Amino acid sequence: MKKTASILLFCLLLWGCKKPAGIEFRGIKNIKLMDLSGDTATVFGTFSFFNPNKYPIQLKKIDADVYANNQLLTHYNLDTFMVIPADTTFFFSTSLHFNRSIIFNNISDAFLKREILLQVKGKTKVGRSGIFVAVPFDVSTKQAIKF
Repeated sequence: MKKTASILLFCLLLWGCKKPAGIEFRGIKNIKLMDLSGDTATVFGTFSFFNPNKYPIQLKKIDADVYANNQLLTHYNLDTFMVIPADTTFFFSTSLHFNRSIIFNNISDAFLKREILLQVKGKTKVGRSGIFVAVPFDVSTKQAIKF
């Protein structure tokens, strides 16, 4: 009886400790150029993410590189603690700071195509019950540019 209970407890522990799926990047909304002074530019945007897990997860960190048309824009680091409900889309707004020469390198391409390829590559730290794992991600989306 004790052996069966131990095996059952072990199986439940393995099932409960299943590595959570990482959050999914869904896009950026409300992109606005906030500041274009000196050598830096500041862009404000609202990021959209989705939690595909069937249970709430805790987001502890996002560490990523942001690219526009395959050119590195900036490195983004969010060190926070958020509880994300199960199976839901969530949003957060942030500012990105980068060298403004990158904008001018891509501006002719953006005018012609009216869109830009945004890529975000990095890793997140997600978990539950105080146990966190690093989950890598590499997502890209074509973002329409309105002039």
